[in-house]
Amino acid sequence: MDEVLEKLNLGRFIDKFKEQKISADMICKLSLQEYAMLGINDRQDIMALRIACSTYGEKPPTKLNSFCGAPQFLIPKSVLECWLDDDFTIKEISRLLSVSESTIYRRMREYGLSKLQFTDISDHDLDLQPKVVDPERMKEKFEEKQRKQKRYYDRGSTELPALQEGEAVRVQVQNKWKPAVIKEKLKTPRSYIIQTPNGQRFRRNRNHIRKQKYGVQISRQWEPIEDFQSDGAREVREEQVSEPSTEQYYKTRSGRLSKPPERYQAC
Repeated sequence: MDEVLEKLNLGRFIDKFKEQKISADMICKLSLQEYAMLGINDRQDIMALRIACSTYGEKPPTKLNSFCGAPQFLIPKSVLECWLDDDFTIKEISRLLSVSESTIYRRMREYGLSKLQFTDISDHDLDLQPKVVDPERMKEKFEEKQRKQKRYYDRGSTELPALQEGEAVRVQVQNKWKPAVIKEKLKTPRSYIIQTPNGQRFRRNRNHIRKQKYGVQISRQWEPIEDFQSDGAREVREEQVSEPSTEQYYKTRSGRLSKPPERYQAC
């Protein structure tokens, strides 16, 4: 025992160990409180002492199953159980044993050990004590959450202009945009009754309605503009307009006149 303490720089405790007649096989069975009575309070010193005493005079901590096999670490159950009872963490045990944490967890599964801690709770403490929630306060929290969500949503949104009855629009029906007409504006915000060309009516939000920008049928019939020019001026204008000569062009099968580029006309 003296040799182990000198090796770990704990020679100052040799007299106390001799006085209490503590041998190497008793080290792993001592609790943290008993170590404190001996004057050893450092957890690292306690762990190093336990490791040294657990392997003192015994076989090395690792052995090979075969020439190419993986090493198998010899960690006694009593030693590992004592360290876990003294609230040493898995990281501390793996670092001082020079093994991985997964190795410690495998040994714990093999030995049926667990790091979970359980406390004694009386039946009185386990009785459920429901807490009454103020409905008005919950309503205020919910409305505040809605206002907050609206504030963030309105940052990148704009107010769409209102639509009038009879206005031609395009509406989204079954993921397709189809032409329709506004039939009625409802009392609820941004809600409209629209009618498609086949007579179907739908209720749609303004977000699913687009204004018709093209293809609008104009019911008003415009009258042709009369030509107020005199007959003499019309005759002079017709004389000034000359038909283009078709001698230089040839007509395609579709009836279009093909004109060669101007850069080839001087050739």
